[in-house]
Amino acid sequence: VAHGFNRQFTMATCDSVWGIPGIKAGVVTGDVAWAILEFAKAKKFAIPAFNVTSSSVIVAVLEAAKKINSPIIIQFSHGGSQFIAGKGLDNAGQAASILGSGGGAFFAGGRAGVRGA
Repeated sequence: VAHGFNRQFTMATCDSVWGIPGIKAGVVTGDVAWAILEFAKAKKFAIPAFNVTSSSVIVAVLEAAKKINSPIIIQFSHGGSQFIAGKGLDNAGQAASILGSGGGAFFAGGRAGVRGA
């Protein structure tokens, strides 16, 4: 049973990640995100994570996720986040990296559901 989730739902009753209650295309969080990870563990497969460094990489990853009909994780490294914000920005106190990761997440979240990924 997924952590803090619908107690009637079990991984054994679910044939596909898309059968998890509450899952939809787009950004997932909380109990649904946890259920996806538990489903992958139960079914012995990995959720791929992609380190992104630009909006074009984000779009390419979302398009690939839709094409393979699979959940994915978009991740932002320290350097990749700074690159998204603009390498010319001062990164004192990690300001540019924080700005880039927030901006990148906003960009990805705004496109994920629309793209059906």
